[in-house]
Amino acid sequence: MDQLGKFHRMTSRGFLTVACLAFATASSAQDDDLDFLFEEPATSSNSSSDAASTDSSQADSASSSQYRESPNTITLPAQNTPSVPAKKPRRVIEEIVVTAQKREEGLSEVPISISAFDDKFLADYAISDFRDLSLFVPNARIDPNGSLPQISIRGFNAHPVNRAFEQPVSMVVDGATYGTSVYFQMPMYDIARVEVLRGPQGTLFGKNSIAGAFNIVTKPADSEEFTGNLSVQGGELNKQKLEGGFGGALIPDLVNFRIAGLYDKRDGYLTNTT
Repeated sequence: MDQLGKFHRMTSRGFLTVACLAFATASSAQDDDLDFLFEEPATSSNSSSDAASTDSSQADSASSSQYRESPNTITLPAQNTPSVPAKKPRRVIEEIVVTAQKREEGLSEVPISISAFDDKFLADYAISDFRDLSLFVPNARIDPNGSLPQISIRGFNAHPVNRAFEQPVSMVVDGATYGTSVYFQMPMYDIARVEVLRGPQGTLFGKNSIAGAFNIVTKPADSEEFTGNLSVQGGELNKQKLEGGFGGALIPDLVNFRIAGLYDKRDGYLTNTT
């Protein structure tokens, strides 16, 4: 019995020893398999790092060769130049020459309340009489009233019916004074400039200018060449107007001439049925 027990103990020890050896062999085999699996990524990472180092070394060599070729050249990135808006030309106010004080001078130098209109302004707005002109003059009004028009500047006017009363507004054409109001009914043609002076003008234009004066300057003859103009107008009440002028120098700087004419027709506001 004792020998049988010893045999059983030896057999069990042998089995345990064999089992331990088998487990150690299997574990070593598994470790080898795992090492094989982990060796591949390590190898690939090493190769990629080598390739990256190779590329960086090539880039460094290329950049160094570029700087060696042109060491004084520096290339800057392109920049968008901001567009500068074009400056607008300044508005220049043309100087207006008037003769309100019997001599030529700038409008801004005259110490008088004055409105001046040149021939271009009269043509652009088709101004053909003093009534149309008064619409552009502050504090001035001209009302046709049969044969005696009503003329007023700053509220001063004459009686529209009684011819014995002198009018307070005078009209001066090329230095000649026309004292009665009937002349304000005549048409305006071949005019270079009209100056409307507001306020008393008795010092330079004589009497009948308590309220103001209309100073009219006609177109002068050109002393260098022949010039001419022609205009045709039509309007309501069967208005027909033909205006023209021609002139020049017969003898330069010695004899000049100008001829102007006007044909103006318009029906009245009433029709005579008899």
